[in-house]
Amino acid sequence: MTTLEEKETKNPVRSFALWLLSWRAISFLILVVLATASSLKTKQLASQLLWSDNWLDSRFLATVAAYFEATFAIWLLFGFLPRITRLASAALFLLFSSISFYKGISGASSCGCFGEVEVNPWVTFGIDVVLLVLCVVARVPKKPHDSFDTLRQLALPYLLLTSAILVSMTLTIMAGRASSPQNALVDERQNLSSGSAILLDANLWLGRRCPIIRYCPLEKELESGTCLVMLGREDCRVCADKLPEIKEFALKRNEPLYKINLDAKEVFFSSEKHEDEDLTVGYLTPAAEWVGRTPQVFELKDGIVTNIFAFEKP
Repeated sequence: MTTLEEKETKNPVRSFALWLLSWRAISFLILVVLATASSLKTKQLASQLLWSDNWLDSRFLATVAAYFEATFAIWLLFGFLPRITRLASAALFLLFSSISFYKGISGASSCGCFGEVEVNPWVTFGIDVVLLVLCVVARVPKKPHDSFDTLRQLALPYLLLTSAILVSMTLTIMAGRASSPQNALVDERQNLSSGSAILLDANLWLGRRCPIIRYCPLEKELESGTCLVMLGREDCRVCADKLPEIKEFALKRNEPLYKINLDAKEVFFSSEKHEDEDLTVGYLTPAAEWVGRTPQVFELKDGIVTNIFAFEKP
């Protein structure tokens, strides 16, 4: 009587299809995805100043995710405890798909999963769901080496894991340059290095001339008279939610409101400034990578920051 293994051997197409659904093949695919995501996050942490009030986009979570993804990818590489690892992988991509779905419905432009590489959250949601399904249907060998006796062999993996984490931490520590105080814009006379990450914090400007005026097409409007300025981003959900309240606040104070987006364009055109009834919008020139908490709202009098207003998250 022909066994199932013999039938599979006689049918190479079926054998290949079954191999694609094997845990060995699927775990390798997951390994590649996690290793890529961890590498790109580490690169971003080492080269950019990440600043966000949203904990899902925080520097802390990005660092933890980079470490975890690298650690789990190495575990997959050695193939230990496949049944338990398959279930853990399914739980992991259930979590990832939930985060991608949340970012998708929140209108985020990128999921942040791959560092500086912007990927639409709905794309990553699709990838996460596919990998989740593959984890569920994966064929684990009938006699997997699931015995905890194999933990005796983990000395080498532990060494590799430790080495990988130390390397990741070293690369991440290099990002300390980007988060040092010298990268915060305090004075308009500061020289900015092209492509450098510059922190914008209105609290540092109180009583000073606003240093971002020279980098905005609204220079003439901001350097004379009294007005309110809102620092925001096009993809900032809190900014969009709070904008009507900030407009009403400016109307009560009888002051014009200017929104300055930190989303620098590769090519800057002053014509991007546009107006509606209660708001004038402009962009900062791409002289640097502008980062900072959004929204920030402050009052200018003849270009001097005189008040800072807090608008809490909804």
